[in-house]
Amino acid sequence: MPTDVNKDAEVVSTDSSVGPVDSRSPLVQWIQIAVLTLLIGCTFLGIGWWRSGGMATSWAYLQGERLIFTPANIIIENAKPNEVIERTVLVRNLSNETVTLLGSQKSCGCITLNVFPIEIKPHHKQELIIKIATPKKPEKFENFVKIFTDLQGMTSVTIEVTGTAK
Repeated sequence: MPTDVNKDAEVVSTDSSVGPVDSRSPLVQWIQIAVLTLLIGCTFLGIGWWRSGGMATSWAYLQGERLIFTPANIIIENAKPNEVIERTVLVRNLSNETVTLLGSQKSCGCITLNVFPIEIKPHHKQELIIKIATPKKPEKFENFVKIFTDLQGMTSVTIEVTGTAK
């Protein structure tokens, strides 16, 4: 006599286009993506800050600059006519090689600088002293100093000097 055997069977869909169902809401997914993006961005900015020595210079470092002049522009306001004003520009060498500041080109004889050449060792900084003589009469002035380097990809840097003599 034949016996009937009942077996429990599992029903499996043959439609392969249905993947695993994500139970997270779209808002939760969006927040997770935003947090992950912020973490990655903060990591890169942190690396730039750590390598360049400051938040202001971290963006320049992340863009590939390895010789950073701070400030890049000198603004002199309400100076007296025929006055000599001294400003300091900090030069940071963020490269892995010694960089030499070879010399400078000035837009006028009213600007004097350190004596060149100046060597800056890797990951060191050097101060440039710039002396600016204001015009003999009250007026606005615009000048520049171009610094020449031996750093590959950055052969010169221009520092603008602007202001008013009152």
